[in-house]
Amino acid sequence: MKTNVVYLEQDYNVNPNKKSVFCMLTYGIDLAKVPGIEMLVNTLEFDDLMESLTNKYTGIAYFDGDASDYGMLVLNTSGQSKCAPTDEFNEDLGRKLANTRAQENAFREAKEIYDLFLMIIEDKIEGLYNLYGGCCESIDKCKQHTHDLTGHTPVQY
Repeated sequence: MKTNVVYLEQDYNVNPNKKSVFCMLTYGIDLAKVPGIEMLVNTLEFDDLMESLTNKYTGIAYFDGDASDYGMLVLNTSGQSKCAPTDEFNEDLGRKLANTRAQENAFREAKEIYDLFLMIIEDKIEGLYNLYGGCCESIDKCKQHTHDLTGHTPVQY
């Protein structure tokens, strides 16, 4: 499965005295690669969503564009590793662990963003399905009305 999460930059702060490593990870989500983005950007909810994401996540950048250039959501997240007091500090292992934890946070944040996108799409699909269902009900009512008026069973198509 794909994630559309792209790592853009990582920075480490290593503190051997505290036996810890901190990883700041900058990552992006390419909006042009989000399925249904054409529909999403044309909803009123999308602009509100982008504004709320800007307030919730640090470092977010959203660029307007045409269908092939919706821009990149650029976000920052972090991860940390810390040795137990009795363990020997290993900087390489600490960097890998801190980076993996930062990546996990990036995927978690991206999942939350995709969930918000899905909610908008699901709402639109539900509205369309309600229109579809309304037409199905109206067809049945018309058939019944035809039967009531003529006494004949309507022809099934």
